[in-house]
Amino acid sequence: MAEWPALLEAAKAGDDVALGAICEQLRGYLLLTATSELGAGLTAKFDASDVVQETMLEACRDFHMFRGGTEAEYRTWIRRLLRHNLLDAAKASRRALCRQVVRETSLDYQAEVVSKERSASSILCRGETDEELMRAIAQLPHKQRQLVELRHRRGLAFADIAA
Repeated sequence: MAEWPALLEAAKAGDDVALGAICEQLRGYLLLTATSELGAGLTAKFDASDVVQETMLEACRDFHMFRGGTEAEYRTWIRRLLRHNLLDAAKASRRALCRQVVRETSLDYQAEVVSKERSASSILCRGETDEELMRAIAQLPHKQRQLVELRHRRGLAFADIAA
C-alpha cells in the first residue's frame, strides 16, 4: 500500500483509486470514533457504520475542498465531517421522537400545558445549549467523555463507574 503523502498527492491529482484507499485506511478509525461519540442513547437508533459510510461519501464528494497536505490534517478534516454527521443524527433522533404518535395529546390537555410551559424562544435557546454541550462533550478526551456518558447518560454512581 502506498504511503500517505503519495496517496494524498495522487488523490489531489484526481486519482479516485488513491482517494478510495485513503478512505478505506480510515474506515476503522472513523467507526471507532463514531461508536464512541454516538453514546448509549443513539447507538440503539443509529448504526455507526451508516454514519461512517455517509461521512466517507461526503469526503469523496467534497475532497476538492480539502486544503491540507498531511495525514493528520486529513484525519482532522474527515473527523469534522463525521462529527457534523453525528450531530445531524442526534437532531434527526430528537425530531423523530417529537413526531411519535404515542406522544400526541388532546387539545384540551395541550391548552392546560401551554399555560405552564416555557416560551418558544426559551425552548429554542435550550436546544442550542444542548447542541453546544454535545459539541463540548465530543471534544473531550476519550476517558473523560466516557466518564460523562456513564454518569449523566446512564446514571451510574461514581462508585459503580470506578469499579
